[in-house]
Amino acid sequence: MTQTGPMNATIRSTLVPHLRESGIQLDVADLHDLPHAMTFDQTLDLALEASEAVRTGADGVIVTQGLDALEGAAYLLDLVWPHEEPLVLTGTGPDESANLRTASLVAASPAARGLGVLVVLDDEIHGARALSSAGGTGTASFGSPRSGPVGLVADDQVHVVTAPSRPGPLPLARCAPARVGLHTLGGDDDAPGRLLALAENLDGLVLVGAGANRLPPALAASLDALADRIPVVLATDPELSPEPWSAPGPGLIGARGLHPARARTLLRLLLSTGAQRAAIAEAFRSEQLHRRGPVAFIDSHQQSSGPRATDAAHTGIAEGRTDNDD
Repeated sequence: MTQTGPMNATIRSTLVPHLRESGIQLDVADLHDLPHAMTFDQTLDLALEASEAVRTGADGVIVTQGLDALEGAAYLLDLVWPHEEPLVLTGTGPDESANLRTASLVAASPAARGLGVLVVLDDEIHGARALSSAGGTGTASFGSPRSGPVGLVADDQVHVVTAPSRPGPLPLARCAPARVGLHTLGGDDDAPGRLLALAENLDGLVLVGAGANRLPPALAASLDALADRIPVVLATDPELSPEPWSAPGPGLIGARGLHPARARTLLRLLLSTGAQRAAIAEAFRSEQLHRRGPVAFIDSHQQSSGPRATDAAHTGIAEGRTDNDD
């Protein structure tokens, strides 16, 4: 266990002994101790480190993350997480110690296997893709308004009641950095050449409009020209219009209801792995199908005692193994 920084000192003195009593061994390593949110590349590096921890025997991974970037980090990690073992995120703040303890129990639980990336806050377990923030400053501002929590932790027992539907993971290998812009369409964007100039140094672009198929003819022509150069995704602002782009036009890709910020994350990841236009369109279609797909209901009232858990502190990773593991 690597011990660097006050977060690890807290874990070592309080959380680790408590979990050992439950048969869970926690190994802790700091990956990033930053005064700001992790960058896109740092988040993918974290996914690689977490994946390596699982390959070397950990039964789960926990990552602590500032609340301001929790939703975005969880979504990106869920896009690429390939393992049955859970990757569990929890937030820093006043309830950090309690959230870490609960997240450790979830990461060590067989009931959490196969659920992808999970977010544990205030004893609730959320799927990464379902999580959203109401814009507050504390953990209570987070929830899963569409589907509800995946489960909860009560009396140190992990209860999973639904399994989120999620597409297969995208590759973690990166071919080259991808520059993807996010632009909200305005009244002057139909000016000749404006959008082409905007996207001159970009590899892809997400455009946010007010609603489905409401493009002025001049703007539609500009978008067609732009789409000949780079992938262009059309998204809607969920606060202005619940109606997604369904058929945005030849060469254009509809975000299909995906939040604009998540659409940018998905497009950037796809471009960084060398995906072409057809594969990009299919990835957005798959995201829509799984957001609307069925939810499996699971009976998980019985939990085995002593799985191996991996915990991460301050965006660090802790590999956990049961006491009876060799």
